[in-house]
Amino acid sequence: MNRGSVAHRYDLIVLGGRVIDPSQGIDGVRDVALVGGKVALVAENIPTDQARNVVDARGLIVTPGLIDLHTHDFWGASRYGVDADTVHIARGVTTVVDAGSSGAHTFPAFRKYVIDRAMTRIYVMLNISGMGMALGYAGLEDIRWAKVEHAVRVGKEHRDVVLGVKARIPPLPAESHREVLRRAIHAAEGMDGIFMLHLGGTSIPVAERLNMLRSGDVLTHSFRYSPGGNGILDSEGNVLEEAWAAKERGVVFDVGHGKGSFSFETMERAMAQGFLPDTISSDLHIGNVDQTVYDLHTTLSKFLHLGMRLDEVIRLGTEAPARVMSKSVELGTLRPGAVGDVTISKLEEGRFDLSDSGGRRVEEATHRLTHVKTIKGGREYRRYLA
Repeated sequence: MNRGSVAHRYDLIVLGGRVIDPSQGIDGVRDVALVGGKVALVAENIPTDQARNVVDARGLIVTPGLIDLHTHDFWGASRYGVDADTVHIARGVTTVVDAGSSGAHTFPAFRKYVIDRAMTRIYVMLNISGMGMALGYAGLEDIRWAKVEHAVRVGKEHRDVVLGVKARIPPLPAESHREVLRRAIHAAEGMDGIFMLHLGGTSIPVAERLNMLRSGDVLTHSFRYSPGGNGILDSEGNVLEEAWAAKERGVVFDVGHGKGSFSFETMERAMAQGFLPDTISSDLHIGNVDQTVYDLHTTLSKFLHLGMRLDEVIRLGTEAPARVMSKSVELGTLRPGAVGDVTISKLEEGRFDLSDSGGRRVEEATHRLTHVKTIKGGREYRRYLA
């Protein structure tokens, strides 16, 4: 609803939705007022005549803009890349972290042709391989591609969007694996960033890998199907002592659903022992955008089905990833002064099939979250008019 050219106190009011903002402990019917691209006020009964535009959210869920901590968005250059705006902002995700699609050699093109042009806000975990993910394992079959100095230089030059370093290790001798991990961690330290490790694909024992991770580092694909103890569960289904120790010292256990990296069975076993994810991400890429994963709303819905409260699920897709990114002042919150990103969703009731990776289990859920509308930087997103 547009109210013409008369001067108004606010640019936009999101009216009457169930506002869930875990960063402030808010869960109730509120209005959200935005001005100048930022949040101005969250309160009951804000007069609508004070706003230039009003979005009616009555009966809907209103949250801070969703954040996906693991995506692949280097379309056309990475074999996994998707078009960011088509699959993220158009589906309620205002901010993403691209997990290793680009490396030091390819990042400048990623920035110029994707990041700086996208409506979706894209941050980056720089691949330790200079090639990024242009080919399979990013060329790390030859670890000469893992150049610490080059990664650090590019990371420092683009620190406004580069958060740290990602490593996905190809089949190599164990000592080569260790060298790649050492280089990736050194590069992350060199740019004062975090390190994201892909769980899987290496002969190094999981316990050893966990012990290498520092406070603030991220283990993604944490809850993958790993029979035989090649995951966070041992062969008896118990959470590894090293995983508990890593969580205690501040390592982030991220979902990173993906095409092959999330298991209902693993997640249920971990949850039964009190070991919960720290962030929920999709690992959305070209191989799963039209199957299994689809979008972040679908991934969040799986955790509702697993018994998590709605407000906790929302926290793991807003406030929690913002903290991992060291962006919790401006993102993942509706506090006054924060960036004016809002996701409007619907909590549907019915019967919905939800699958884990590879379709090992298909669950019939009774609730799911679906996207209704996206507001980024105080502006309602319209795909062809933004």
